[in-house]
This record gives sequence, C-alpha cells and structure tokens, in this order.
Amino acid sequence: MLRGDLACLEEKDVFIETVLELNEISAGRLFNPYWALTERSDKQLDGTKRQFDSNISKLWTAVEALIAEHSDDKRSHVNPEEKQSDFLTSLIQGHSEENPVFLRNIMVTLLFGGRDNTQNSLSWALYELSRHSEWLGRMRKEALELDQAGSTPTFANLNSYVVHLAVFYETVRLWPGLPKNARYAIVDDVLPAIPHLDLPEVPVSKGTYVLWSDRIIMRDPTVYGEDAAEFNPGRHISPDGKFIKPALPNFVTFGAGPRYCPAATIVPYEWVCIWAPLLLNFDFEGINEEARDVGDTLTNQMDKPFMIRVRSLDKQELLETI
Repeated sequence: MLRGDLACLEEKDVFIETVLELNEISAGRLFNPYWALTERSDKQLDGTKRQFDSNISKLWTAVEALIAEHSDDKRSHVNPEEKQSDFLTSLIQGHSEENPVFLRNIMVTLLFGGRDNTQNSLSWALYELSRHSEWLGRMRKEALELDQAGSTPTFANLNSYVVHLAVFYETVRLWPGLPKNARYAIVDDVLPAIPHLDLPEVPVSKGTYVLWSDRIIMRDPTVYGEDAAEFNPGRHISPDGKFIKPALPNFVTFGAGPRYCPAATIVPYEWVCIWAPLLLNFDFEGINEEARDVGDTLTNQMDKPFMIRVRSLDKQELLETI
C-alpha cells in the first residue's frame, strides 16, 4: 500500500475501507445473537447485511486477485533465486491450490489480525508514551546503546530490548487486540473454579452465548494489583533489569489453547523492529493528550483520531533527548 511518493497517503484503498466497515459490523454481531435476522435488508430492519455482503465481496475479489497474481508467479519459469519472497507466495507453495477458499479466508483473517492489531498497538503505544515520556526516553536510550554496540533487532537478541518489550506488553495488556469476544457453546461444558478467589464452577449449557472482555480481565486489581489500570511497563522488568514475559492465565492478549494467536511470537519482534530505528531518528509528541477510549469495533481501534507531532533528530539532539 505504501510507496515512495506521498500521494499514496491520500489514495483510497479497498483493503483499508472494507476492513474498517467489516470491523464495525462484526463488533455489533458479538452482542446480537439474532444478527442474521436483524441485518436483513428488509425495509423494517437496518439493512446491515447488504452492506456487509457488499464489503466482503469487494474484499474477496481483491484477495483472490492477489492470490492469482502470486500463483501465476509460482507457475512461471523464472529462476527461483530471482523471485520475490513474501508470505503469500510461501503460503501458496505450502498448500494445495485446489482449495482457493482456504487461501482466501486465511488472507482475510490476516488482514484483520495482522494489519489492525499491528497498527493499533503502535497507536496505543504512541498514546501512552506521549503521556509517560520517561518511558519513551528509556526506549530511545536502550535503542541507542544497542545500536552503538552494533546490534539490530533479531529473534536471537530480542530479549536485549528489555524496555521495548516491557512497553509493548504493557501496551497490549491495557489495550488488547480483541477487547471483547464471544463464543457459542456447541456442547455442555463447565468453567473451572478459581478457589483462591472463592469463585465456584460455572456450568455452561449447550446453546449458551458466552461473552467476555480481555480488557476488563487485564485491568482487574485482583489480577494485576491496585495499579492494574495504570500504564506501568516496569511491572514486566525484574529488579536485576531482565524482561519478565507475562504469561497465562493472567495475560490473555494472545488468547489461549487451540485459539492461541499464531503470531504471538512474531508480533513483539515486529514491534521492536519498527520502534528501535524510529527512536534513533525521530521524536514524537502528542498534540492532544485528552483521554482516548476504544471505538465500537471488533479490534482495538481508538474512538477518535490521535494526532502526533513528529520531529527529525540530528545526532546532537538525539543525545540531548536521553
């Protein structure tokens, strides 16, 4: 979507437009078990189904065109070493092309999970760091020290970026990718008891619609202490300066069990790879520090724009900021 010229920032993009609208409609479905009825385009109802179908059709068409383009590249006789390597090409090579719906649905899921959650975690980090500038300074100091030592982020040395990781995990603790979620029970089940909180077992009958909020769970003082609602990356750093990775069951940003996010390993790496070089070249300042909240969307989008002033740093200014 991005090119070298700034004009691309003004252009409309089918992926962005359709995903945003589908995001809003999908969020409404979570709390409306009768959405299949109420979304009908009948004059007496709201016509949302027509809007959803139109957007999903546009998205499928765009994704199928991408798959066809990369499949053609796979079938060509170009020297393999000269071919461009990307995720979609690798996915096609790893799965049978006889099931195009499977590939299409995988890519649609990635657009929601990969694009939205990456963007949102960066946005919420900017929001929190503009209100807690000391942590922005600590991230920049760490990035500079590691850069001067000849280090760049890799999977092997990711734990060297202690402050970056602490800020990332604290950001997605307060602002998880899916702030609200739901499941429909297809069999009878039992939610286990939590004895130390005096919570008994909870029977869940087949056909029950179960809703929960990762955001509420990870802001609960019984889970994270009295400062649970505060931005404090220090909770993820040990007294001797080591990164403490938050884990289940207290940290549920990436889900759990069969639904555990397959990108849980790559997301923090990607996040550090974006932030570390940016902090060596730019300074960020929030223009309006007014409190923000989550919009009524499936993923964790802000309810209104958050404007940032970006300033280029020369070497002297970089040293002065830390």
